Amino acid sequence: MCPAIALNDFLQLIYGDNPSLTEDVRQTLRQVLGKEVVETVGDIRAVTMALDRQTFPTPMLVRLSPEDVHFASINGVDCPVDRHDIAVCVPSAASSAWEPNLVACFHKLCRPGAVTFDIGANVGYHTVKLAQLVGGEGKCYAFEPNSENCRLILLGCERNGLSNVNLMPVALSDRPGWAYFSSHIGSNGGFVTEDFVALHGHGSVVPVFTLDALELPDVDLIKVDVEGAEYKVLKGGERLLSRSRPAIISEFSVEMTPRVSGVSPMHYLDWIASLDYRLYLLDRTSFETVAVDSIAALLEGWGDYTRIEDLLFLPTEKTGLIG
Repeated sequence: MCPAIALNDFLQLIYGDNPSLTEDVRQTLRQVLGKEVVETVGDIRAVTMALDRQTFPTPMLVRLSPEDVHFASINGVDCPVDRHDIAVCVPSAASSAWEPNLVACFHKLCRPGAVTFDIGANVGYHTVKLAQLVGGEGKCYAFEPNSENCRLILLGCERNGLSNVNLMPVALSDRPGWAYFSSHIGSNGGFVTEDFVALHGHGSVVPVFTLDALELPDVDLIKVDVEGAEYKVLKGGERLLSRSRPAIISEFSVEMTPRVSGVSPMHYLDWIASLDYRLYLLDRTSFETVAVDSIAALLEGWGDYTRIEDLLFLPTEKTGLIG
């Protein structure tokens, strides 16, 4: 137990006079805590995990403890769930589903013995699912720079009896070196600008590699979800893509792509198409794979700037895999 402190006093202590700390935000945190005081380490973690760290930066980090983690059965996976991750883990556990449109596509594309990459593995749900689908003769490489997420990935592999997962606790981009990385909300995270870190003094310096520099084996399927850095990650593996011709499942955001990768959404999709790939939308409602006949039409009809979708990039010679 920690000495009890009133929630408002605690927020003042770690966030100061942050103007974004409105009464609505405070009320949300009261609902998260179920009380008006912070009195345990778990309470501290609940507050800091519930807020977007870019809007509410803090130097405080409370690491996972056994009390923070339970396992939820999600579509055949015993998935480690951080009970304070109300943005990602908790909703997925409550619905017993985690991006089922992606999982439906995995089932179409994964074969026993295949090699898969889970880039931006988060807490490892998709890592475990991919490793299960490719079997003991296959392999899944999980790339994740968040150390706490890596702990959950390892727990998930142990719990599900997997020995065919290679954890790579690094970030990927289009050039080697380093980057500033910060969690955003819950277990989600991504690159942040140098200005952001210089201003607030938070975030972690993480090692950055390119896919091509890691001398990885030929890959059959890549899933990449890295909060707008998808273009950079794939650009850094251009030789690997040319050699392996993998299927690629990419999260796609017209807002995050230019902000993080520094290229327009059109540039990203045109570049993929120039490698002789066909584009498909993985529908979140029907779980169907819908062909994109025109990149321009897709972007013109995108609608809400904050809309996020999952796209499948498939080599033209492999389009028969999805029927």
